Amino acid sequence: MFLGASVRAVCVVLCLGQLVAACSSWDEDTPDHVDFALPSITWTVSSAAPQWREPPPPGVPVPSFVCSGPEALSTDCCAPPYDCQKYPFACDPTSNFCALTFDVEGGQTVDLVNDVPAIAAVQGRAFAKVELLSLNVSVSLAPGLPIRATSLYIGPHGLPASSDPAATFFAPVKLVSGAQAVVPDVPARQAFSSFARDYETPFSLLLSAHVVVSSDNPPKGDLRATLTAQARAFY
Repeated sequence: MFLGASVRAVCVVLCLGQLVAACSSWDEDTPDHVDFALPSITWTVSSAAPQWREPPPPGVPVPSFVCSGPEALSTDCCAPPYDCQKYPFACDPTSNFCALTFDVEGGQTVDLVNDVPAIAAVQGRAFAKVELLSLNVSVSLAPGLPIRATSLYIGPHGLPASSDPAATFFAPVKLVSGAQAVVPDVPARQAFSSFARDYETPFSLLLSAHVVVSSDNPPKGDLRATLTAQARAFY
């Protein structure tokens, strides 16, 4: 009888100890993830920007020949007397004629710990991974602006160009006015997770616009793209 009562007492003490421990854990209120919105980011690509290249003035030789296909006279739009260092001509695969071809790019900084209150509130915790829940880009584009393609890249803070070895292709952006959902592929999501996990270190999102100017008087104006996103960080 005495031994049985002692065993029961020990069991009660152990169970109470486990219950107290469980209550302590609950009191900490530590969920396994935190949801947050990325800061809204806007890029502007303007025909008045320094990166925008103007066609040569009158009197400067311009390669206006067919450069691709069975009727091509030459495939080199930069052969003398054409100066592609000053005027970057390339063969336009759409028209098969030489055209002024260049990229206009701009990076924006993403600073999670300073610009996202939800991240600042859990500063000090280590994230196991960060997933994108949604990503949307709203586009406005001047009619006829000779931008052929627009793409997003992700990289370390201060990413200078999409050609930089540290840049990772993030997602294409359709050249249609209005909001659109953007779905990065697996490598892009992994790159985002890697940068966002190290939330105390800012990173860059870069917009690259590929421009093909096929006339002497192309339309002028701006392209504006605004990104919004929701993400979830797991502890």
